[in-house]
Amino acid sequence: MVDYLEPTISGNSDVKIIYIRNAAYQKYPRRTIVVKIETTQQEKLFDVMRKFADGQGFAIRIASTNPSGADFIVEMWREDTKIIALNSFDPGTFSIDFFDTDSAIKSPEWALNSLVSDFKSYINEVPNVAVTEEK
Repeated sequence: MVDYLEPTISGNSDVKIIYIRNAAYQKYPRRTIVVKIETTQQEKLFDVMRKFADGQGFAIRIASTNPSGADFIVEMWREDTKIIALNSFDPGTFSIDFFDTDSAIKSPEWALNSLVSDFKSYINEVPNVAVTEEK
């Protein structure tokens, strides 16, 4: 059964954005980790994420999500896996989600475990970092 909701329209008079939520298109992360750093270590975190992406064959994009430059999104993707990191509510805390690129083709659990473990080892290069995994 598909859950269809009415479109939501938001924006000012010049720009209208229409959001349509359809349960058939929702993706949930297979794994989530939370990384806490000192905000002065943010560039170091981005450096080790770039290093991880390069070593694991991911494309990577790091972008500010607001004009203040305090909030970021980091997106990494390759054929089988997509990783999204956000620090929307606290500049020193990143929620990092691991997704299958195609939900119809699930990566084996051992491959995901290995990837997450490797990611954590890179992240642990950041001084005073705390890494926790959500189940």
